[in-house]
Amino acid sequence: LPGEMFGGAGILFPTHPATAVAMFDATVLSLDREEYCQLIRQYPDVALRIIGILGERLRAAMQMRALSTDRVDTRIAHILLKLAAKTGEPIETGIRLNLPLTRQDLADMAGTTIETAIRIMSRFRKEGLALTEPGGYIVVTDEARLRRLSEGGA
Repeated sequence: LPGEMFGGAGILFPTHPATAVAMFDATVLSLDREEYCQLIRQYPDVALRIIGILGERLRAAMQMRALSTDRVDTRIAHILLKLAAKTGEPIETGIRLNLPLTRQDLADMAGTTIETAIRIMSRFRKEGLALTEPGGYIVVTDEARLRRLSEGGA
């Protein structure tokens, strides 16, 4: 997402524990390990912010692990709500995610097959929970019901 930091955990390991791929054109600032260390030594507030970001990512990873045993519709509901909170823009019909997603992107995020993701998004559309606009933009049309579903309710 715009303005997001990535690769910060690489300072702790000889290799990066994850891979990042830009979903659209991006400008990236790259720091080598020594520059990164110098930055956090010189600006302790930056170090505290990085610790906060890494802590939030750990919490999100733990939450996703807990969700991994949930039903796929629950996982997709959770993902849509998380993206709505990060990139959402209120529009007349709901909350539009300002991040175009392919069906494969959504399936990968939910740890499921593309066919299952398509089936669930079709059901969400029929039930008035979410819809997909041209270009892959998703609109959360009933946030309250989607939240109940993400929490394991019906």
